[in-house]
Amino acid sequence: MILIRWKKLKEIIGISRSTVERLEAANNFPKRIVISKNSIGWSLMEIEEWMKSRKRGHINTGLKND
Repeated sequence: MILIRWKKLKEIIGISRSTVERLEAANNFPKRIVISKNSIGWSLMEIEEWMKSRKRGHINTGLKND
């Protein structure tokens, strides 16, 4: 499994940290993985699958205009 940290995730998806947190809370984003006490990451494969699913349909971000 390839894990990516926030900086790489931001480059790939181009959305803010608060939007990622909102999507996670709504179960509309891959779960973060705890790497160590102060470090988290995401599965690159799950992020790629999530991006493909966004192309197929609208994902609710929890914002009023969704």
